[in-house]
Amino acid sequence: MYCLFFYSIAAHAQKAVLKGNIAHSPKDTMMVALLTDQVIGDMQTYQVILRQGKFRLELPLNTSCYFAVSDNQHYIHGLMEPGDSLELFYDAQDIPGTLRFAGSGAEKCNYYQSFAQLKSNLRERAEWTDSLTDLHLAQLRMIRSAMRPESYNQLRGQLEGFRLSFKYNDPAMPLPSFHDSLSYSFNYINAAYNILSQRYASEENLITKYKQLSLVLPAALRVPVLTMFLSNDVKKYKSSDMDAVIESVYGASGHDVYKRYIRKKLFAARTFRKGIPAPDFALENERGEVVGLADFRGKVVYIDFWFEACVPCQALLSRIQPLKERFNNVVFLYVSVDDRNVWKRALVKVPGYHLYTNNKGRQHPVLSAYNVNGYPTTYIIGKDGHIFNEAPSGYPNELAKQLEGALGE
Repeated sequence: MYCLFFYSIAAHAQKAVLKGNIAHSPKDTMMVALLTDQVIGDMQTYQVILRQGKFRLELPLNTSCYFAVSDNQHYIHGLMEPGDSLELFYDAQDIPGTLRFAGSGAEKCNYYQSFAQLKSNLRERAEWTDSLTDLHLAQLRMIRSAMRPESYNQLRGQLEGFRLSFKYNDPAMPLPSFHDSLSYSFNYINAAYNILSQRYASEENLITKYKQLSLVLPAALRVPVLTMFLSNDVKKYKSSDMDAVIESVYGASGHDVYKRYIRKKLFAARTFRKGIPAPDFALENERGEVVGLADFRGKVVYIDFWFEACVPCQALLSRIQPLKERFNNVVFLYVSVDDRNVWKRALVKVPGYHLYTNNKGRQHPVLSAYNVNGYPTTYIIGKDGHIFNEAPSGYPNELAKQLEGALGE
């Protein structure tokens, strides 16, 4: 499923400073986001003005937290902790050759940049997974003294998340052991979720499924991973069983933020259902033309909200690819939340009709209109422009039946 750890930003939080020194920026403003809770997609966003390519921002921070800096064309990520005073340097015309961090805490961010190359190497040579991740882990240990324990655990968890993703992507393989000590890392949480979601995809009994998942997950991972499962399952299961599962997952555990998030999603799922008019939109295609839902009236539309780096999105694309030739009378409509440059490079690999969120990313109103809280999110829209199926299957045989049902109406 979805391409969600909770950091509370206290009223009197400690601070960190982020400065930027950017050459040839395409815009005179930048967006800085603290990714405060990736399990539920929570972030704190700040807009800063560039003055001769520079900005300075004080951020409330009481624990280690990933951040993103964006001009809506380029995205730079890093990790910071209270007390850091970071300066980001790059030339927008040559980011790979110029990107670097300096100042207090820079070691974490400069190390973080190596993950992109590691991921690329693992895609090419998966058999080197252990040796490559061990090498990166050795490099991380060399700078361990330069960061807080929670920062080290987040970076280590990201590495081990890569290891899990590339070693255990075959559902026929035995389950790996999951480790509580890495629950600081969303990447590790997400890897555990992806592995388990493949193994339990065919379990239809909701209560049995969550009991089994609870048994294989250690304590600190249980709630964040199960929250990711619930985030997807509330669209499929709207019976009283879902209420019972929510209570069993959270109970009196103190995870009220997660519980409220899932309750809100369940309410939306119970109201956003088959038969209601699908929300309209105005999005650009790759030729720059503005496209609305009315342009597809009279056709069945399978709509998929996705982004290029989303592993579950890519897995779904691969699984349903054979259906596209069989159902050439269905519009397979892909709405990307990537910035335009990333989207344009990615769409050539994905057959279908492509739109993107006009460089507004995940802030575009179409996402709230369609209750998109994780990726991929899919719907089937009938010929009359109404929702036909609010939770299409991710597996070809079942999805084929659902598309045939929509075509027959």
